Amino acid sequence: MIEVTGHANYRRKGKDIVCSAVSSIIQTAVLGLMKVLCAEIDYTVDEKEGYLRCMLYNPNEKTEIVLQTMLEGLKDISSEFPKHVKLMEV
Repeated sequence: MIEVTGHANYRRKGKDIVCSAVSSIIQTAVLGLMKVLCAEIDYTVDEKEGYLRCMLYNPNEKTEIVLQTMLEGLKDISSEFPKHVKLMEV
């Protein structure tokens, strides 16, 4: 499962490059799972609250590659902006 909550609050809305970067990575991963791999997923998005939840059913080697790539991108952003991006792997 992927879950993203809150806003980065690096800059004001519309100027927050950290929020944009995280959103782009997450959305690209979800699109890759859905449209490229045709993976079975359910997802919920609330842009106002800064919330995305994606449940992946029947993960396989290819879906894991997409998720690991997403995680590496998020780790990179988190290391550059540790006050604004917190990662929790469970």
